[in-house]
Amino acid sequence: MASHKTSARHRTKLAQLNAFYQMTAAGLGGSTHQNKPDQQSPSGGPPSDIDIEDNYIPAEQEDKSLSEEDDDQGIDLGQFGYRPDESDSESDGRLDIEDWSWSGEQTLGEDFEPNEQDIPTTGSTSRPQRTRRVPTSSPWYPFPSLDHLIGSLILGQLHSIMPPDLYNHLQVILTLRHVNLPHWDTLRRMRSRMRSMLKIEPSENQLVLLNKTFTLNVQSIVGNELANPIVAQHLEFYPHDPCGRDVFALYQSQKWREELGPNSRVQMVPSEGKHFYIYEPVGLKDPRAPIVVPICFYKYQNTLFSKCIKPKGGLRANAPAGSRQFDLHLSSMIPWFHPDLIEIPVDQFQKTYSELTTYYGDSYVELCGNRFIACGSGLQRVDIPIPNPWRVCAGGKIIRHVPVTLYADDTSGNKSKRWNKHAGPLEIGEPIIDEINKVSQEGYVAYDALLEEEVLMVVVPLCFLADSPMAAEVTNTPNPGSSNNPCQTSLVYHGFQNPAIGLKLKPAPIGAWISSQTDTVKEQERKLQLYGLRDRISLELAEHKRDNLEDRLWIIQIEDQTPHRKKNPWLKLLSFDGTKDTPMEVLHVILLGPVKYLWCDFMGRITPTQLPQLEARWRAFNTDGLNIPQIQPRYMIAHWKSFVGKEFWVVLQAAPFVMFPFMDTDMKLIWSALCALGSYVFQTCIKDMDTYIRELKNHIQHFEFHLVKMSGRWANKPKIHMIIHLEESILRFGPASLFATEKFESFNGIVRENSIHSNRLSPGRDIAIAFCDAKIMRLLMSGARLYDHETKRYFKSSPQVTNLFRNNPLIQKSMGYQQERMTSFSKYPCQHGHRGPQPSTADIPEVLRQHYPNREIMMISALNLNEKNTIRPGSFVLVSILQAAS
Repeated sequence: MASHKTSARHRTKLAQLNAFYQMTAAGLGGSTHQNKPDQQSPSGGPPSDIDIEDNYIPAEQEDKSLSEEDDDQGIDLGQFGYRPDESDSESDGRLDIEDWSWSGEQTLGEDFEPNEQDIPTTGSTSRPQRTRRVPTSSPWYPFPSLDHLIGSLILGQLHSIMPPDLYNHLQVILTLRHVNLPHWDTLRRMRSRMRSMLKIEPSENQLVLLNKTFTLNVQSIVGNELANPIVAQHLEFYPHDPCGRDVFALYQSQKWREELGPNSRVQMVPSEGKHFYIYEPVGLKDPRAPIVVPICFYKYQNTLFSKCIKPKGGLRANAPAGSRQFDLHLSSMIPWFHPDLIEIPVDQFQKTYSELTTYYGDSYVELCGNRFIACGSGLQRVDIPIPNPWRVCAGGKIIRHVPVTLYADDTSGNKSKRWNKHAGPLEIGEPIIDEINKVSQEGYVAYDALLEEEVLMVVVPLCFLADSPMAAEVTNTPNPGSSNNPCQTSLVYHGFQNPAIGLKLKPAPIGAWISSQTDTVKEQERKLQLYGLRDRISLELAEHKRDNLEDRLWIIQIEDQTPHRKKNPWLKLLSFDGTKDTPMEVLHVILLGPVKYLWCDFMGRITPTQLPQLEARWRAFNTDGLNIPQIQPRYMIAHWKSFVGKEFWVVLQAAPFVMFPFMDTDMKLIWSALCALGSYVFQTCIKDMDTYIRELKNHIQHFEFHLVKMSGRWANKPKIHMIIHLEESILRFGPASLFATEKFESFNGIVRENSIHSNRLSPGRDIAIAFCDAKIMRLLMSGARLYDHETKRYFKSSPQVTNLFRNNPLIQKSMGYQQERMTSFSKYPCQHGHRGPQPSTADIPEVLRQHYPNREIMMISALNLNEKNTIRPGSFVLVSILQAAS
């Protein structure tokens, strides 16, 4: 403490506070607003000759809502966060026990009104005993006051972050108007205690290549989404079967519905107060119906169905005489289209396994030995236990099945920053994969905002979204830009008589590792090419082993203690197939693939004399109805080499109208095929899947035919080949827009922003903390019911906090939520806008007046056809007229 008081930083801060105190005292001395008596200041305002001493700790004022009384509160220096014993580091994240305390039914701190004897006078050498506890009856619970909530909002979330210096500057300015916001350090400590209370904190991980990462808990991330009432109402917990019609959502994906294993698919459904599980015998309401066994659950037209099978019974061998014991037989692998499956609505279920009895009143399950007998591969017997082990694990709770999509990308622009250390997706994924596997096998207790009760949450990976190099790294395949067979999806048929047999993702990972330890570098490279493997973890460990004795001992220790860490961790992710679950991503493969290649080829052919005419065509192009902003012609000409995805999206739509006059016949055929292909690729709703896939395949073949016919050099581009697999991805997951990565690219800006505002010592930790704080703020403002790990009970924010968010569109927008898009049920077409002068009614056609003589006809300025398309004067509309059959 003594050394800190003599430090230069302490004396500089003390001088600044004294100067500000003297200035404001002089400026407010003649004010008619008087300080409150409990602030221990004279009635005429603070005298101008008072200095702040080293041992003085100003008492913080009582926190109240912003009201007219705030003008009478005066200036509270305690709100500036002045702490004589505070560390010099402003981002060490340590807690001050004397500032906050936790007990009993109170949780996050609130400033109780201090007693007069606890408020020190000027020159006092004793530290006041302050307790901050927020009772559940507090109007701004769990925030100490409205000022703390406003300060948290001012600090911003993710995209818009206010640095500490700017916040403190704003705080000083607002103090002149008697608005006393908490100091930035106070808010930082408050956020830290919120993270501790909710256990939403980043965890530090030491990776196999000795990099440190900070991750958020998967269970907490997904579990709190169930507790969020705004999010939970839009979640689907059962796969839907659209029967190939109107496919537009990931909950209609084929993988979730048909391709998950027996232990990974949806395990149970509630019906009439009972819980029915798969692989358990069920009695139906129809007394004549036989006992069936549900194999999978799904929704059809918003009604829960189950695909069931009739078990085959037989007398048990070596059973005691007269015991009436029997065996029930099932197939171990029952695919979705198995001919013996029967579709039954769940509301027809009546009896669970424990309620079933035989004709003689014996327990049905006990007589069959509490098991099914399934024939596995090679006729090997497999016993399936009754009841389902998930029933025991759930303990009477409803199971919520939550599939998630995984995403990885390298943040553009950050590699050049010297304070950043970057780990690849294999290293970063290691702790996350372990958590996902645990939740998918054991479940996690969470609170469901819709059911208002605890549920058992199960998480399964649906797909991995990334660009081609990132997907290649995850699937252990070579980088597409530097390999002869640049595809992790295609099967290798060479050397097989049966073309239906091919090499999969993991041909020989163990052999590749042994080769790296025993063979020469050249021989290892030859075997890697033979196997088609490129495991980055194994390769880097092999390189380290050649460096020095210390690295070799470290790798030997990994082999002995944790041998599974020496290879790609994504290989052990359950319910994940790297060859199928890395869908072809349209942003990088189409817009940054053929569209980019052909655009650069086109602009390379344009002569300088043609540029003015091309610019004029860009200027004359009408963007109405295309859902794109107004085109900047000069930019399109000057920066055509630096386009990103959104510019290529404009080029793809405008090509027939802007670029065709400058093309020959072959180029027109190529661009016509590409534009037709683009109109299919970017559809957000597929009306008929069979027809769509057939036409999509024709468009892909048509485009690639004209492309290769123009020049054989295009055949060397990996992305030209990857387009072939687009139909497989759409069949498995739905429209290409569902697994597009544009919606995740915004995280690049978040990572850069938080890295810039970090203390440069550990940007990864600061980025993780920023995500934690934003998530907590989002949950509190949404009214989520959260679990307090200090008091061991659930709580939610006060109505004042949630109403501040619910009734204020500006705050919603600042936090990335647009309520009108989520709750708007207006029918299209509808009028666009309701303000401003309306057009004259003089131009209404007389034919229209005669057709509707009893109607009042008015002209409007614009008409919304749907959420994205608007018709204005001057727009052209193509109308299809259906003629009645004669």
